[in-house]
Amino acid sequence: MPYDSLTWAVGGLAAALGVYAVAQLRFSKSDSEDSDNARQEEQTLANISSLWTGKETELDFRDIARIWRTTPEVKAEPKPPPAYRHPEIQEFHSKWAAHPIVKEEKKEVIEAILAILDREGDCPSVVQKNSSETERKYDPNVFDRLAGIPLWRHSLEVATQLAGAMNQAMLIPDALITGLGHDLGKIPAYQDTLYLTGDHPIISIIVLNKLPGFESMSNREEISLSIRQHHLLNPESTLGRALKEADHQVRLLEISRQTPDPAQARTIAQAPLPPKSSPEKKRPAKSVSEKRESHLPPIPNKEKGEDVAQCESADPDFDLSTLDLEHMLRRLSLKINKVVKGRWSIISTPEGWVLAQPDVVWDEAKRLAKNAPIFLTADADEQRKREMLKAIVQRLSAEKQAIATELLGEGYYTTQCLVINPSGKSIRIPLIPFRVEVFGYTPSAMESIKNPILKEVIKKVRVGNAQKMGRNE
Repeated sequence: MPYDSLTWAVGGLAAALGVYAVAQLRFSKSDSEDSDNARQEEQTLANISSLWTGKETELDFRDIARIWRTTPEVKAEPKPPPAYRHPEIQEFHSKWAAHPIVKEEKKEVIEAILAILDREGDCPSVVQKNSSETERKYDPNVFDRLAGIPLWRHSLEVATQLAGAMNQAMLIPDALITGLGHDLGKIPAYQDTLYLTGDHPIISIIVLNKLPGFESMSNREEISLSIRQHHLLNPESTLGRALKEADHQVRLLEISRQTPDPAQARTIAQAPLPPKSSPEKKRPAKSVSEKRESHLPPIPNKEKGEDVAQCESADPDFDLSTLDLEHMLRRLSLKINKVVKGRWSIISTPEGWVLAQPDVVWDEAKRLAKNAPIFLTADADEQRKREMLKAIVQRLSAEKQAIATELLGEGYYTTQCLVINPSGKSIRIPLIPFRVEVFGYTPSAMESIKNPILKEVIKKVRVGNAQKMGRNE
C-alpha cells in the first residue's frame, strides 16, 4: 500500500499550495484597491483644479460643476424677414433669400442689396452719363423705352434668370448677389459721387465692397470680376458669361413686352381717325382695365424719318433665316459709291469688289426685321451683334453667292482694308467684301457712278488681311 500513501501525500501538498496561491492573489488585489483608494483620497480640489484651469488656484466645487454640466443649446428665435415697400421685392425675398442654401454673410449681403434697390431703385435701368457706357449704343428710341423700366425690376429679373440657370444649388447665393448687384452703379446717388471712377459696373463693385459681409466672402473677387466684365465681348469667368447672357435675355424680354403683336399693330394702323371733339366735350376717362391693356407703339427709326404709323411690329422670336436677302441686296445697291452727310458706307474698287462697312449691312438687316427685339438688344452687345452679322454674311454667301469668300479666311466675315486718301494717309478698317456682279454692274460701270466727292476723299482702297469674327477691332 506504499503507493497509495505516496499519492495521498502528494495530492494533499498540491491542494495546500493551491489554497495558499488563492489567498495570496486575494490579498494582492485587496492591497491594490486599498492603494488606489488611498491615492484618490490624497488628491485635493486645489490639486485637481489646476488640471482644468492651468492655474495654481483653488476652485469652488460649484465652479467645477459648471464645467461638468452639459447645458442644452438655446436656439435663437428666427428673425422676421425684412419689410420692403415693393411687393415684388418682398416676394423675391420669400422665394430666394429665404432659400435654405442662402445663409450667413451671403444672406446678409443679399438683403442689403434688396434694401438699396427698394429704397433707391426707382431710377431708370439704363444710363449713358459716362462716355464709356455700353448702353450709349442703344437706339435713342430703345433707350427711352428701357429708361421707363425701374432698376429694381430689371435687377430682380436678371437675378432670377441667373439663379435659375445655375446647375448646382450651392451656386445660387453667388448668382443672386451678382444679378442683384450688377447694376447698382446706375443709382443716381452713386453716380453723382463715384462716376469719376468709371462706368456703372465699376461703381457697382465699389458699392458692394461697402456692404457688411461682402468683404468676408471668400469668392468676392470672382463676383467683382463677373460684374466688371459683363458688358465685354468675352468675360473671363463662367459666372461673368452667365451674367452677360442673363442680362441680354432680360433686355430682350423687356423690349419684347413693349412691342405689340403684328395683328394688333395692323388693327391700330387701319383704324379710322376719331372725329374731332368740340372744346365743350370732355373725353371720357379710360377705365383701369383699358389702361392696363394699352400698348406702346412700335419703335420708329428717327434717323430714317420714320414715324410710328410707318413702323410695323416685329416678332420677338425673329429668325434670321427669314430675312429677305434679295431685298437687302437691292437696298445695299442704292448706297454704293454714295456720300451722305459727308460719310460713305459702301465703295467699289476697279478690281471688281464692293466693300461695305458692317454697320450698313446691320442697319439694313434690322430694318428688314422691322426692329425685332433681337436686333435692338444686340446694338448694345457687340459679341452678339458680330455673331448675327456673321450668320447673315454666311447666308448671303451660301444662298446668293454675293460674298467674295476668296478674300476671307476661315472663320472670318470681314477683310481688313487699307483706305488711302489723296494725301497718302491711310486707315485700316474691316469691310465686308461683295462681288460686283451680284448688283448687276460691271466693275467699270460701277466706277463710273462713283460720287465725285468720294473720289476727292478716297484715292484707293487696298484689300489686306482678313479680320476674324469675334476679335476686338
